[in-house]
Amino acid sequence: MNWATHDHVPPKKPGPPVPVRIEVRWRVLMGPSGRILSCGLYEHPAGVELRCGYDGQDPLRTRVERSIGEARTHATSWLDAIKAKGSCTELPPDA
Repeated sequence: MNWATHDHVPPKKPGPPVPVRIEVRWRVLMGPSGRILSCGLYEHPAGVELRCGYDGQDPLRTRVERSIGEARTHATSWLDAIKAKGSCTELPPDA
């Protein structure tokens, strides 16, 4: 490092590791906006993390469950709540 110049830029710190997705549980096309809301299950040190959000954006809601069965059950309850509000169309999870 040359202390005579003021152009020193410290190296960037590495971000947290990207979580490994286990599966996409469900996807819905939301009413007038036409945006796709999805729920995925991800590996987490404490179990399985559910992430619900619009494609390509930060999650709107997350939750960690101890087992994949509990995570799938909770993901289904989120989907039921969304469908109860209406104005959405369920899509295949793998599309």
